[in-house]
Amino acid sequence: MILGIMGGMGPAATCDIYNKIIQLTPATCDQEHLHIIIDGNSKIPDRTKFICGDGEDPRIEMIRSAIKLEMMGADYIIIPCNTAHYFYDDIIKYTKATVLHMIRETAAYLKMSKPGEENYLLLATAGTYKGGIDRKSVV
Repeated sequence: MILGIMGGMGPAATCDIYNKIIQLTPATCDQEHLHIIIDGNSKIPDRTKFICGDGEDPRIEMIRSAIKLEMMGADYIIIPCNTAHYFYDDIIKYTKATVLHMIRETAAYLKMSKPGEENYLLLATAGTYKGGIDRKSVV
């Protein structure tokens, strides 16, 4: 299994998710870690600016990254940028790799681990809020 990370949308977010994967993998040697490919595409336009009506469409570069990751062998793709999930449905049309939806996965985890809870705090960009990504992703 090869994991692809669609990065560059907040380079620190890319670094952070990669570090978390390394830290949380119960490996005792290098060879037990996941095979991970990172496309740190710094050419992806600002997602929040586009969603708020004042920026270039980021989908072409995001789709390009997904295709690159798949061509390099990624079976799964993750996107560490919350706001980028606004474009999730457009991206998955262009790849056979499974693209994980971070917000839906989080909602499913919360539903499973905190049954009965209904209110959560979401810290988000204006694009995430305006795009309604959190509301569209409720399980």
